[in-house]
Amino acid sequence: MDNLLAVLGGAIAGGLVSLALENVRWRRAQKVRWHDQRRAVYAEFLSEIHVIFSWWIMSESGLRLLSNIAELKELRDRATSAIAPVNLLAGDDVKVAADNLLSAVMEAIDEGASRMSQAGLMKTQPIDAKTKERLTNGFVEKRTAFERAAREELEIS
Repeated sequence: MDNLLAVLGGAIAGGLVSLALENVRWRRAQKVRWHDQRRAVYAEFLSEIHVIFSWWIMSESGLRLLSNIAELKELRDRATSAIAPVNLLAGDDVKVAADNLLSAVMEAIDEGASRMSQAGLMKTQPIDAKTKERLTNGFVEKRTAFERAAREELEIS
């Protein structure tokens, strides 16, 4: 009888260890499964946000004014759409960092909209150096925070 209990105990213990190891293997597989897709989505988000901020918003002389309200709406939509895939795949820290980065871009868009209305929509009103520096520093700081959060989530050193 004691031998039977020992055999049953050993079988149960072996089964539990096997289940625990399978659970660890499954979790690792799930993590790796989305790893490449997350990396691609984060890179695309960074690229799109950088293009919007650098090309559409900032020019050599300062703020690039948009030609009309429709173009402004399109720019806002483009920036907002860029974050959607990140929100689907990212962990909480990356989502917060992405939202903060998007906010920095929206702040620059809002500055452009404000200057559009001041300039009468079609005229250029240059941005002062202090505002350009504030917008650029905010963008760089938030981009760096997003990159750090993404690297940590993706376990990239």
